[in-house]
This record gives sequence, C-alpha cells and structure tokens, in this order.
Amino acid sequence: MFVKQGVDRTTMEQIAEEADVAKGTLYNYFPDKEAVIDEYVKENFMKKYDERLQRLKELPDTRARLEHILTELVDEVCEKNEIFEKHIVYIIKKITTLKRDEKVNNGFRLMAAEIIVLGQQNSELRKDVPLDVLIGLIEFSFINVVQQFYISPDGFNSVEAVRRCVDICINGIKPDR
Repeated sequence: MFVKQGVDRTTMEQIAEEADVAKGTLYNYFPDKEAVIDEYVKENFMKKYDERLQRLKELPDTRARLEHILTELVDEVCEKNEIFEKHIVYIIKKITTLKRDEKVNNGFRLMAAEIIVLGQQNSELRKDVPLDVLIGLIEFSFINVVQQFYISPDGFNSVEAVRRCVDICINGIKPDR
C-alpha cells in the first residue's frame, strides 16, 4: 500500500483492513504508521541477511565491506525514498534517545556488528572501543550518506558519498598527509 498509494495517503485504517485485523489490534502492535514501516523495512532487510553476510565475508577488508553494504542500502533508499525517509526519521528518533531501546537491534546493527568483528579479527579495527560505539559510528555514517541524498537527489552519487563517509569512519577527520 505504501508503494502503490504513497505513505502519506495510506492510513492505519487501510492497513488494518488490508491485514484483516481490527484497528485496535493493529494499534496494540504498532503505535503509528512509522512503526509499521519500520517493521516492513526490517523484515525486508532480514530476508537478504544471510546472502549479504556471506558476500561480506568474501570481501577482502573492512573498507570494502562497509562500502559494499552501505552502497547497497543507500541504493535501496534511493529507489523507495518516500518509505525510507519516514523509516530513517523514525530510527533516528530511536537511536538518539538517551535510553537505548533494545528493539533498535535491527538487521542493520547486526550486519554492522559482523563487519566490526571481522575487522577486529583481522586487526583492522580497534578492540578497545565498545562494540555499540563502533556500530553507532557506522549508523551515523549511513545516516549522513542518506541525508546527502535527500538534500540533493539530482546530483547525488551514492558510490562517492559512501566512499567519503567510510573513509571518515575508518580514518577520522584528519587531513591526508
């Protein structure tokens, strides 16, 4: 329904009717439309999780893994930008709260953790920083790339934007010497 008629034109009543559940039942599971979108995005991510994980393990290093997964995800955002705009705003609200919600442990966080662990095993990444902090850096790198798309969709180059953010994530913001 979101794809066919748009997110803003889809109502919770229509979703309940399509799912053949009472509106009250739908609200018991999903407090708002953005929560429905979040579940939809997570479900779709997890459908490809094993395939993505296998592909990441075949790549030579952390940089290649991050560039690959972020480019793939950003391309999906570009294809379904209305749905992902609502989803990303919803996620940003959840990850920027001072109280961590365990439900934020979605497929993206699991994939980021896998990339970090592989990088630590290969001595490419620091082991003295908590895993959750490193995952957060990857999340914010992704959000930064996506934000660039939403600000300037016509001139957006996903490969270049991802490369730049991955480089900053791995090397920091020091100038090249």
